[in-house]
Amino acid sequence: MLLDLTIVNYRSVYEPASINMVATREQVHRERCPELSRRYKKRINPVAALFGANAAGKSTFVRALTALQRMLENPPRPTDPMPFDPFALRPEAAFEPTSFEVLFSVGDIVYEYVLAYDAKSVVEERLTKYLSKDEIDVFERVGDSFSFPLLEEKSERFPTEVAQARVLLESVPPKVPLASFASETNLSRFPDPLKLDAFGVVRAFVETILVIPAGLMDIGHLQSQPDGWEDLISQIDAGITGVETELVELSALGLGAEQALEIEQELRSNPDYPMDVELSSGRFTLRIDGDEIEAQRITLLHSAEEGENHGLRWWDESEGTRSATRLLGLFSRLATPGFEAVLVVDEFDRSFHTELSRALIGGFLANSSADSRAQLIFTTHDLLLMDPETLRRDEIWVVEKDRSGQTQTSVLSDFEGPRKTTDLRKSYLRGRFGGVPSIKPLKFSNVE
Repeated sequence: MLLDLTIVNYRSVYEPASINMVATREQVHRERCPELSRRYKKRINPVAALFGANAAGKSTFVRALTALQRMLENPPRPTDPMPFDPFALRPEAAFEPTSFEVLFSVGDIVYEYVLAYDAKSVVEERLTKYLSKDEIDVFERVGDSFSFPLLEEKSERFPTEVAQARVLLESVPPKVPLASFASETNLSRFPDPLKLDAFGVVRAFVETILVIPAGLMDIGHLQSQPDGWEDLISQIDAGITGVETELVELSALGLGAEQALEIEQELRSNPDYPMDVELSSGRFTLRIDGDEIEAQRITLLHSAEEGENHGLRWWDESEGTRSATRLLGLFSRLATPGFEAVLVVDEFDRSFHTELSRALIGGFLANSSADSRAQLIFTTHDLLLMDPETLRRDEIWVVEKDRSGQTQTSVLSDFEGPRKTTDLRKSYLRGRFGGVPSIKPLKFSNVE
């Protein structure tokens, strides 16, 4: 789970700006907040809603998680440019590193990871393990210097193995995060007491993050819909009565050779999990059946006269229906007991009605409990979602820019006064919490 994200010198953020998911002492909806192991005595919010004006920088936090994920899963090769995107309104920012700091839990153990890089290389990296009152430094990297405190503890017992592990870890390329390099390196050959598995926790965490950019997945590959999603799709009041599936030849998908190979490799790497894909030829579910790939075309059925059902081609469905269909599957996964993921949705309210947004959020939160490990982070302009009956005050974040163009964040629980009975939307529109643009009526009469 994500406990805190702090970014520095990235896009619209210059000074540190954070989103914190650790629950305050507020008692409202406390029963649905996931609880860490007893040693920490902390609960974590399952949701963070980011409100703010256009161009306030809400999407910066979404993109920061994407950038961190890509750095760890697909780090730059020696000839690749660094994904360096500093604050643009200060010339000196181009000579200062971008920094991402995440506090997270894996296996109910809390870790802090810091990654800083500039246009040339990784300049700083640090991983710390927290055990209630103790802090254990796993590794630290500053420029070309490395320290491995957790590893060095075993040097007397395993001097040769520790020396070999150091040489291997210090061979990380300048542009590659050590947390990524260690995950791709065969560390299993070293004795278990060296605890080198700790080097892989950052990669394990970022692999649980699923980012949905603005536009709601303009990508081809989706997670497969869970069983029973057909019943859910008929509940969104879009005139959909059901789902029809049809076995088709793989050639009906119209895949190019490279795309077909990519999909086949992904399916065979996870043979127990089907894959949904959206292509110009429609929407399909693919799965491994023996040595073959089975393809099913997905068609949504709509009610017509005299009780008949008719299917529409996937791209003839409205954008809102397509978006809702995608999110229904993701939210169903998120609400599954034991499922651990951080779903991040940019412009959550795009293309569909407030009531559907509420239904998705409410359905997810209704299944959240102390034992849950799933989280939802979303950005939105829809003030009807700023609802104290649904969200805790420490789950409602306001994002705004100051006079220097820097993005800043604040959370409603930091403001005295607003309680469950307060009209938060009215207070927000009056500018009490910030995040509201000051726009006077536009003078179109001056336009020639």
